[in-house]
Amino acid sequence: MMTMVDAMLTSADTSYQVISPVLMKDENNPTQLNPTRLIEILIQAQPKLSEAQQQLKVAVTARSHLKMESLTANIRDLVLINVDPVIALMEDGLNFAGEFPRLMGATSDGPKHTCC
Repeated sequence: MMTMVDAMLTSADTSYQVISPVLMKDENNPTQLNPTRLIEILIQAQPKLSEAQQQLKVAVTARSHLKMESLTANIRDLVLINVDPVIALMEDGLNFAGEFPRLMGATSDGPKHTCC
């Protein structure tokens, strides 16, 4: 249980370090998120995102080794109702953050568009 929680917290902390620059207001445009800046930040953050994903994999592995029948009802419910959905959201968020620049055309292949 402690391994799972520790790995989840480490992954969340690393993820927050990556995304915190996006959350900062831009002096030139304080009300709008700049997609170009978001892509730049996510590209630069790929090593940290990989690190966060690795930690989350540790958490998922630790979670899979939990013997739910040996846990008290309160702890079992906590894991099933609160922890499992958070793990799923973290996986989705990290996958999205890793793929978003590519989806927006930020690859060595150049812009993505359909021709007439």
